[in-house]
Amino acid sequence: MSSTKLKNENYVSAFFRFHPIIKNALLHSQSVNIVSLGKTIAMDLTTPELIWQNITSKNRNVIRKAEKSGIIIKHGKGIELLRQFKSIYDETMRHDNADDYYYFKDQFYLSISEDLINNYELFYAEYQNEIISIAIIIFEGNNMHYHLSGSKYEYRCYAPSNLLLYKAALWGYEQGYKIFHLGGGVGSGNDSLYKFKAAFNRNSDYQFAIGKLVINKELYSNLMMLRGFESDIISSRINFFPQYRAHL
Repeated sequence: MSSTKLKNENYVSAFFRFHPIIKNALLHSQSVNIVSLGKTIAMDLTTPELIWQNITSKNRNVIRKAEKSGIIIKHGKGIELLRQFKSIYDETMRHDNADDYYYFKDQFYLSISEDLINNYELFYAEYQNEIISIAIIIFEGNNMHYHLSGSKYEYRCYAPSNLLLYKAALWGYEQGYKIFHLGGGVGSGNDSLYKFKAAFNRNSDYQFAIGKLVINKELYSNLMMLRGFESDIISSRINFFPQYRAHL
């Protein structure tokens, strides 16, 4: 849809999240303000050998150790398993002092169970018949995506998430998927979460980008004035887009 058509339909602005794997940001670079937010990690699932080869040597040792410790990786789906996921995930978020934004209501999990019935799988790590780590993996076309995960803090020394992701990647290969997208760090930063994911493919080189488009500049300026913002100040003070909806 063209900017002219959007303007005629009274759109003021548009915000885009581009997909790092299909690199669709490149298609809009002439019309949209593209902002790169950082690197994102994906595993190449071409062969089991390539999956293992791309993992860092340190992470391979961690995976071997996790498997030798008796951790077993299983997978499945359904409301009951999603309830167990929610319990472990919420516990992880509390331990990490996460913002409310990272907590999800029951309706969110019901939607996954019903709306994504053929496009998701829960992978979980068991130790002595207890689930100690669990992840929601979603998939479409040739791609898998590491959506959400949680682990019981007291079992972190066993590195269950490392083994879980490796086994999920092998499962993906067996199912015919080509790419397993792990994502990046918190807020796309180069933090401990990013480094954890980067250990699964030392050769990954994808970029996460967003797009900002002001469709009706006059209305956009008017809305900013109604909020009490000045154009030359707001752009330097606020990262949020559209800026007239920013919370200060």
